[in-house]
Amino acid sequence: MLQRGCSATAARMQRDCSADAARLQRGCSATAARMQRDCSRRQKKATTLCARVALARQMCEAVWHKLRSPFVLSPASVGFHACAWETFDMGLAGCTLCGSVHLCAAQLCRRLVQIEDATVCEITGCVVHHRNLVCNEFDDTAMLRTAPGGARPPPGLNNNIERHVRQLLTSRLSRDAHELELVKIANKFRGLVAGDCAVHSCVFACLEASMRRLHSVRVLPQTFDLAEREALVRTAM
Repeated sequence: MLQRGCSATAARMQRDCSADAARLQRGCSATAARMQRDCSRRQKKATTLCARVALARQMCEAVWHKLRSPFVLSPASVGFHACAWETFDMGLAGCTLCGSVHLCAAQLCRRLVQIEDATVCEITGCVVHHRNLVCNEFDDTAMLRTAPGGARPPPGLNNNIERHVRQLLTSRLSRDAHELELVKIANKFRGLVAGDCAVHSCVFACLEASMRRLHSVRVLPQTFDLAEREALVRTAM
């Protein structure tokens, strides 16, 4: 009788455990499905919002181009002239000379200014990056200015720094690197022009297409100005 009672109790407990496991599984499945629907809904909203922002930006650019065109220079001439920037929307500026558009972003902005707690685009004045850790008047562990009678640098440190800076800017190795970089850019551009000449019959269209494909991040001066580099060394020291 005791064995039958124990068996019945064990069977009942097993059924209860199975029922609880089934209810828990159904609840987890429903929760997972609800979370997945919420994530999909939020992702769809974010995609729609990004598409609307991009469309609004394109409309602003198109309106600005209509108002300012025609331009004196081609958009492919960016980097070969000093752009005259004009801000026409939040985080957007256009060059009145070539028609190129600048979009503020931490990865795209080339002219950035560091202020106390943020990084600001020099062209539009928009903040592209915030810093959470800021040294202010409430910090008791940060030295905001040089204290009188502080530790002096070891002797000869300034001479070592000047020697390295001078070697970096005015040495023969620096001159050779400058010439090699000019040769690389010239050879790359020459190859692009040779390939575009077979597609474009107009010389200007060929040069413009080659400049668009060059993707040069910087333009080197044609000459190695030693006097200017010496002045830069003196300024740095």
